[in-house]
Amino acid sequence: MVLRVSDQILTDRRQVLLQNKALLTNFIEERYREWFEWVRPNAGAIAFVKFRGPMSTAELGAELAADGISIKPSYCFAGDKVSEDVDYFRVGFGERRMPAALEALGRFVDRNSDGWRRKWRRR
Repeated sequence: MVLRVSDQILTDRRQVLLQNKALLTNFIEERYREWFEWVRPNAGAIAFVKFRGPMSTAELGAELAADGISIKPSYCFAGDKVSEDVDYFRVGFGERRMPAALEALGRFVDRNSDGWRRKWRRR
C-alpha cells in the first residue's frame, strides 16, 4: 500500500522541507541576522545554527527551556569538543509543526534582544 502512494509521500515530505527551509532561511538571514548565523544545509532536514548573542548555546538552551522551547545545544552532539567556534545548536526542519516552533523562538528573541544588547555593551 505504501509503495502505491510513495510518490505522494515523497512529494509531501519534500514540500514540507522546502517550505520550512525557506522560513528558517528568512528567520536567520533576514529577521534575526543580528543573533544567528548558519551554513545552509544542502540536503537533509537538520541545520546547525550559531547563536551570536552574549551566551553559549547551553545557556541559551536553559533559557529557552524555561520558556517551553527546546533546542539541542552543541554539547549534545559535540561532547567535550565544544568551543566558541563549535557552539552551534541543532534545528530540525522536517516537521509540519516547525513553523510554530520558529515563531515561538522569534517571540523569545524579540523579548530578549534589548537585554542581550545591554550585556554586549558591558563587555
